[in-house]
Amino acid sequence: MPFLTSQEILERLPTLVKGAQRERVTAACYELGLGDEACVTPVGEGRKTFKDGKQIVIPPGQFGILVTEEEVSIPKDMLAFISIKSKKKMVGLVNVSGFHVDPGFSGKLKFSVYNAGAADIFLDVGKPLFLVWFAQLSYADVKARTGPAQLGILDEDVSRLRGDIASPGSLKAEIDGLKKEFWYWKAVVMTIVSVAISIAITLAVRKDPPKQDANPTQSQPVSAPSRP
Repeated sequence: MPFLTSQEILERLPTLVKGAQRERVTAACYELGLGDEACVTPVGEGRKTFKDGKQIVIPPGQFGILVTEEEVSIPKDMLAFISIKSKKKMVGLVNVSGFHVDPGFSGKLKFSVYNAGAADIFLDVGKPLFLVWFAQLSYADVKARTGPAQLGILDEDVSRLRGDIASPGSLKAEIDGLKKEFWYWKAVVMTIVSVAISIAITLAVRKDPPKQDANPTQSQPVSAPSRP
């Protein structure tokens, strides 16, 4: 299953990528831009559209659905492999939706991503973000995909992202809060116990004062010895 070289991609680019830019062909792959539609957890407004040049923000520990700017058309005798550019992967952006495109697929690619980093990830709409490689099959696949082109995020995609996502950062914050609360109440309990012990000792001393001897020994004068 040989992969297409940069030269071969350039020769077939109009049929492989709709709205392609030739300068985005590099190192035997094509760099796909980030589309203007996204859905990010926690889902509040569902799908959102962005103008070119705006940024999509994915908070730490949250999921998002992104789409490509271009449409791809994979012939029935080819298979494609996809990834995210390394600069964004280095800050924690992880593709969790799969790594290949079926023979016969057409439309915009959807990426389910997760921010595994410790800070917000900012993605520029219209800028290259995804990579696609094209592999040549021996012959056309008889079970290649059919059907209408995939053009964006669907309602069912948004439904899958419903609900709160317990991110590692939020869990750590909750644990830290519980630790502070534990030490606070421990200090309160220790203070109460100390005061109770002090009160108990004071009451015990007042109830049983030290007893004095009723018949103290009288000191007797010492007489001088008599002379013979």
